[in-house]
Amino acid sequence: MNGSEGSESVAGEQLALAIYAEVDEGVHYLVVKVELDGIPVEGIGVEFFQVFEDGRIQSLGRDVTFDDGTAAYEGFDDSIPDAEGYVTVLVRVLAPKKYVGIEKQSRIKHPNPITSVGAIGLDAGEGLYKQHCASCHTIGGGESVGPDLAGLKARIPGKDWAIAFIKSPREMIKSDDYARDLRDKYPMEMAPFESLGDSNISLIVDYIFANDAGQSPESKGFSIPLPFMMFLFTLAMVFIVVLVVWFGTKANRNSAV
Repeated sequence: MNGSEGSESVAGEQLALAIYAEVDEGVHYLVVKVELDGIPVEGIGVEFFQVFEDGRIQSLGRDVTFDDGTAAYEGFDDSIPDAEGYVTVLVRVLAPKKYVGIEKQSRIKHPNPITSVGAIGLDAGEGLYKQHCASCHTIGGGESVGPDLAGLKARIPGKDWAIAFIKSPREMIKSDDYARDLRDKYPMEMAPFESLGDSNISLIVDYIFANDAGQSPESKGFSIPLPFMMFLFTLAMVFIVVLVVWFGTKANRNSAV
């Protein structure tokens, strides 16, 4: 567990916030513990933010403290660490009114620092790709929710195009024909990843380009989907059974004559 504590006096009361990371059954959480004059406080509304090195602040989620004074954000794995593998977290009190605006900032060690902006090489890009892209795309494994990314380098104008599209697909669709074609073919709209920043997105694109082998899915040869193969096999077996029955019936008729 790592984190920091801080407190602020309001109307003679001392409200203290302690921020730390916690793992429960393999799930990584950001946790804030709120105490008033040393006693855990229930019902304090809080919001978790990530603070980036360039000054941007992104909301992660909200929660309300339980009777032990703790509130948590479940998706700590999805936050983006800095070059040293840490995440700067800001927790701000939302309610009740007398405590609104009290906040505490802390630098927490990320559970998966391989995704660091400052990491060099394809390992960092692979980590980011698996974390943010692999649930909807493959590289050479066929179409999924989105297109197969094999051969992407040959299908788009260049790396800058890929970065711009990943950052904001909706904006690209407004002005780019290929982006509109993707929208028409894959109706589930891709989420924007602007919060990753250009450095992280660049690592993802480098990883995709390095693993697409310069081939598009169409160039990998003809393949038959497994369900269709099973259908053909079943059809062939039925045909064989029919032939056996037909020849058997014909043979019986000939012997009877």
